[in-house]
Amino acid sequence: WITNTTKVAWIFEDQTNAYLSAYAPALSIPKVPEFTAALQDPAYPIQPGSYTQITRNQDTFGVTTFTIKDRYIFDALIRRDESSLFGAARRGADYQRLSFAYRLSQDFRIPGVDELKVRASYGTAGLRPQWDAQYEVFAPGPQKVTLGNPDLKPAYSREQEFGFNLNFLHNFTIDYSYSNKITSDQIMQVPVSAATGYQNEWKNAATLAGQTHEISFGAVLVSKKDFFWGLNISGD
Repeated sequence: WITNTTKVAWIFEDQTNAYLSAYAPALSIPKVPEFTAALQDPAYPIQPGSYTQITRNQDTFGVTTFTIKDRYIFDALIRRDESSLFGAARRGADYQRLSFAYRLSQDFRIPGVDELKVRASYGTAGLRPQWDAQYEVFAPGPQKVTLGNPDLKPAYSREQEFGFNLNFLHNFTIDYSYSNKITSDQIMQVPVSAATGYQNEWKNAATLAGQTHEISFGAVLVSKKDFFWGLNISGD
């Protein structure tokens, strides 16, 4: 009368992106797209460019799902996210998810209803900064541009969701979800005091909140051995 599925996993990512470029206003030999064919014009010198980006991520998570009497479904997840994209003083972040679903139609017989399930969930998640956000950035000169931020954290999202799934008259479905999401510590590039010598800095500086309603309707118009025709309409 009770079943459980549990999974524990560890994921490691090591990624290196290397980029090399050279820009010239024209080619000395038309239709030969090679560096040696670039036009040598002192007024418009060739502009080289390159970068190397190394990113390392490590995720450890555990997820478990309990199904009781084929009616009640409980799900829980916990995750530890560690990334070189975070500031040096903020290398790790923790996230969780809890959800519950109840197959109401298993206990209450409703005429015309094949399946009715209500559900609710609460979860947290993060958004990693871009690669160079934590570092100091200089322009040729050298000129100070971006102040480094060792305390830069991932943006942190908290979301509550409620909804239901309804199958009725064998050929029709209605799915509805309501979501309330708040994302704090948004990652933004903001100006800094001229006393620092820099122009800007990436910081966790804002909060964004939103609510959404999503609904979809599905219908099986024709269902035969060699032909199927269905209709789906959704909106939010």
